Amino acid sequence: MRLLWVEARDFRNHRETRVEVPAGLVAAVGPNAQGKTNLLEAAHYLLTLRSPRVASDQPLVRAGAEVAYLRGEVATEGGRVLVEVEVRSSGANRVEVNRSAVRRKRDLRARVRSVMFLPEDLAVIQGEPEDRRRFMDEAAFTLWPNEEGVRAAYDRALRQRNRLLKEHEGPEPPPDLEAWDAEVARHGGALTAARGRAVDRVGPRAGDEFERVAEDRLRVEYAASVEGGPDEDLEAAMLRRLGSDGRTSWSAGPRWWDRTGTSSTLPSAPWPRGGSPPTVSRGREPCASGWASGARSGPTSGSPRSSSSTIRSLVSIRSGVVASAKASPNGARS
Repeated sequence: MRLLWVEARDFRNHRETRVEVPAGLVAAVGPNAQGKTNLLEAAHYLLTLRSPRVASDQPLVRAGAEVAYLRGEVATEGGRVLVEVEVRSSGANRVEVNRSAVRRKRDLRARVRSVMFLPEDLAVIQGEPEDRRRFMDEAAFTLWPNEEGVRAAYDRALRQRNRLLKEHEGPEPPPDLEAWDAEVARHGGALTAARGRAVDRVGPRAGDEFERVAEDRLRVEYAASVEGGPDEDLEAAMLRRLGSDGRTSWSAGPRWWDRTGTSSTLPSAPWPRGGSPPTVSRGREPCASGWASGARSGPTSGSPRSSSSTIRSLVSIRSGVVASAKASPNGARS
């Protein structure tokens, strides 16, 4: 799977930008505040219909414009896929794949994929549990797009249950509480299981990449707040937990704290909300390129190759004007 070209119009600071993406590793270079990260964000949004930087679409539309347009083509094993997105500052966006309308994100994810890494990804380690839940949900739904509806179904059931508890008066439980407990347990168990499978899938590769750049082993494990056992599946365990909590509202549902650590630099125990998360005292943030696709992003042992030997082409960005340039083996542009 490879992005062939991307076009952004009125997206962030890009009035009208088109990039032909060559094969191999590509770097966007240029002065600060010229739109390098915005270009990467445009390509990622085109293929995922979400931004990893903002929660709403309003900041994505260039000041003075009402709508932003993204277009691009992806080469896949099943042929070329043309994606066109109309990003609106308010209201529903319009998405087309090969000139046919798409209404669900997972329908697009089933055909094309994208992974974007930013410095803000350190929030997975340093941030709140919600950041880790969001990260694992993104990993799970990238791997298995058809399961993306599980999170939405769980959130709906959880809101309904909490609303029922909030509005009910009297010493006895609300009459419909058991039904909503069952819904929360069913969808929450499926969501927790998906997160666990995602950790099992990406954890070993994260350890390999971390060891390659930091010469130490990173261990990634999943520790859900509700766990099943030999005689009890996740749904039954969550239903039992809901029953023991009585009339308590859940703010997040199946919480989890990832146990991440190396043999000498990171503690392996989870930490609660509001506690102090572990920090990396040496080494670098693990490179996770290729987690979803199964590809490796470099040699498995030895020092990483220099960027001058791996960068095959450069994209220069200045004031929204994009030009391609070749890179010679010694790193000088030709």
